[in-house]
Amino acid sequence: MQKNTKQKLGFTGDYITICKGQTFPFKDWLKEKGARYNPKWNWYFPTDVEVPEDMPADIQLVKLYWNQVSANGTDLNNDDVIKEFLDTILYDPTPSEFQGEVGEKLILELTVQKAIGLDGYYGHSTMHIMSDSNENVYVWTTASKSWEEGSVHRITGTVKDHRVYRNCKQTVLTRCREKKS
Repeated sequence: MQKNTKQKLGFTGDYITICKGQTFPFKDWLKEKGARYNPKWNWYFPTDVEVPEDMPADIQLVKLYWNQVSANGTDLNNDDVIKEFLDTILYDPTPSEFQGEVGEKLILELTVQKAIGLDGYYGHSTMHIMSDSNENVYVWTTASKSWEEGSVHRITGTVKDHRVYRNCKQTVLTRCREKKS
């Protein structure tokens, strides 16, 4: 008898137990304990595998029910729907809120939290992940600047988009210019 998608993924009951937190350092341990890896929800224990009592402190366990990832009871939802739902489970909410309206020009004082170098078809650019004093998160990607993490900048920028990444509301900026004090 051939297994259906639900059974292949380990939902022999109504749920699987997914691992929340920093799992990478424990990947070999998890595999040894019977956990499986799926790129949609990372490490998890199928229904028929007993969850170890000696889980590392960095990992929290969360039940993922089949009806949360399947709209019709037979097939998985599309990847975007699953990812959006899982982000609310796997990542704690942040205090960040969307700022401004798309197309609106903002004047901001932001601290660079991360500066991520990107190499693409058009060359090197830097994605700046920044925050304001109210912990709102802003993202600006540019090839013209590469600011250091921890540096503070007073800028004008236009709101390009609002997006949610790992349960964090982010305001995406474009055409940013540093203002002189």
